[in-house]
Amino acid sequence: MISNRIVAIAICATMGIATATQSDLAFAKNKNASQTSETANNGVKNDSYPNGRPWLAMESDFTEVKYRIAAVKKDTESILHKLGKISDDISALKNTLDVQVSVQPASDEQRNDVNDAPVHLFVQVTRNGVGVSGLSADDFGYTNSFPLNDASYCGNACFIAGENGLYALELQGDWVEASYAGTLNVQFTTSTKDSDVTSTGTSLVTFDIPAAPAP
Repeated sequence: MISNRIVAIAICATMGIATATQSDLAFAKNKNASQTSETANNGVKNDSYPNGRPWLAMESDFTEVKYRIAAVKKDTESILHKLGKISDDISALKNTLDVQVSVQPASDEQRNDVNDAPVHLFVQVTRNGVGVSGLSADDFGYTNSFPLNDASYCGNACFIAGENGLYALELQGDWVEASYAGTLNVQFTTSTKDSDVTSTGTSLVTFDIPAAPAP
């Protein structure tokens, strides 16, 4: 009888140990599965979002994408603004004329405060280093500043067009003994399919009118 009781106790103890071992294994398996799900993203544990709420992670990702798109849009607008300024500068350079003036020399007998012979100018008009041909007398203008209004440009009657942007003009006046200074202006408009484009340029003009030689 005692022997049977010992056997029964041994069997119960063995079953208890087996049951406890299975419970421990199940707990460890569940724990490993939880850790595996937490490290599913490239092996990096993500403690920011609880299990079962992946939409929070997606919302965060979309917010980051929207932020980066906004930054790119701002950079693009800045680049376009700078390109616009560069385009304006290029247009200004294209529409700027270089004007050079040479005053034809004359002897005191030819031009003085008694002899009102005209002052002859040679004018070179270029744009981006290329002579601008085809200008008319009306594309030129002259303003005398010193002495004020004492010299004038007479237009068609005083204009000859040469080649490669070279022109000959005359200034007339009731000369007095003085140093003269004025501004020659060149302006002409060309039409394109989009709009009219006006190009301009100026140059300083100086010359001296001496006293008439003594008789």
